[in-house]
Amino acid sequence: MKKSLPLFLLGLVIGGAAVWILPRHSREPAAAPAAPDEDKDKPVTGSGIATASPRPITLAPEAEGYGRVIDPAPLVALASDLAAARAAADASAAELERTRALHERGDNASQQAVEAARAAALRDASQLVAAQARLTAGWG
Repeated sequence: MKKSLPLFLLGLVIGGAAVWILPRHSREPAAAPAAPDEDKDKPVTGSGIATASPRPITLAPEAEGYGRVIDPAPLVALASDLAAARAAADASAAELERTRALHERGDNASQQAVEAARAAALRDASQLVAAQARLTAGWG
């Protein structure tokens, strides 16, 4: 922040000087533009603009089309729900394996902890399946 303030002020001074100096040099009268050879017979106004009568032209055919813009916010929300459900399912499955391994070794894990970990893993797996189904149903 402290380094950008002097650079900003320097840019402001240079820009102000350019705006003040450049218009003085551009006030010099410019030479009248040369008219193309084909427009020599056309009248030229006092400002050097050649005038001509309009000519008919043919435009390319147009096709009319309609479209519908789909809001991506629901897709993003479903994708983030799916990622969260996948992360929760992976974490609870790993917790189940750790708790089961501790219980089998007899290290500080009761049967109740194993059953709670199994229930959490099943709940998170079903939430993952539900999130996948919502994504598929909504967006194919």
